[in-house]
Amino acid sequence: MEPGEEEFAGFALDKLEQKSPYLGITFTELSEKDKVKFYDYEFHVRFVITDDEGELRSMFARLNRFLTALNAQELRNAIYIGPFAKMAERLAEDPWWLGSGLLSRALIRRLGDIEFVSQLVIGVMHGPQGGSPKVVDSFYLQYEDYDLEEGFPDQRRTKKLFEITFDSVKRIVKRLGTRDTRWMNKADFYSLFVAVAACHREVWQKGIPARGLGDVVDTLKHFGADVDRRLANELVEVAPDVLTYVRAIEKGVNDKKRRADRHMVLLRLLEEAAGRRRT
Repeated sequence: MEPGEEEFAGFALDKLEQKSPYLGITFTELSEKDKVKFYDYEFHVRFVITDDEGELRSMFARLNRFLTALNAQELRNAIYIGPFAKMAERLAEDPWWLGSGLLSRALIRRLGDIEFVSQLVIGVMHGPQGGSPKVVDSFYLQYEDYDLEEGFPDQRRTKKLFEITFDSVKRIVKRLGTRDTRWMNKADFYSLFVAVAACHREVWQKGIPARGLGDVVDTLKHFGADVDRRLANELVEVAPDVLTYVRAIEKGVNDKKRRADRHMVLLRLLEEAAGRRRT
């Protein structure tokens, strides 16, 4: 091993496309030619003399907004360092997000997992909200100035509710038994997650009752099938809730109004399926 290689020895290239010849290999496994290319890569460095971190982050945001095509979440990660931002980052580290197939490697490489988890956290806290960059930015800003150690109001409760909801949704998805289910589309998954969170907050509290999980899964299977049938043929007669959901999933899926419509439908379905018994 050459001097300095030990710094990279434990890091595999795991965020590449499946067809990449470098997927999964470590630095020590690279050819000598590739190692030379790595060490020869030139970085352009500029020194900024300032002790004002806010000024530095503001400058970085301006440079990347106008000179480099960073996406909204990449800009947020450069600007926001408060407890909400850090909590979203930690919750997005769960390997399930990639392993489930819900989020692609390409999306995660551009921090799409953090952005999606941020929207789920916002939904857990405030119910369905719009998914535009401006809306997500507003929540990051709202919780930015709270102390990292103390956190924002109800942070511990929010994190616990998110984790309980995440566990329940993973159980539901596992019981559904296929990645091709409607509930593994991002828009539908968002609505399912936020509705399950609302049920935990208002009805189940400690988790979906074991005797209710099967009913929830069966309800989602049949409802999803009805939605798919109506989307495939607008002449198919379906229940009013199905029609409401279809209209809210056909276009503008991340608008607050359409998310709210889907939320109310799913909330009714989940409460009816699992029952209103408190545990």
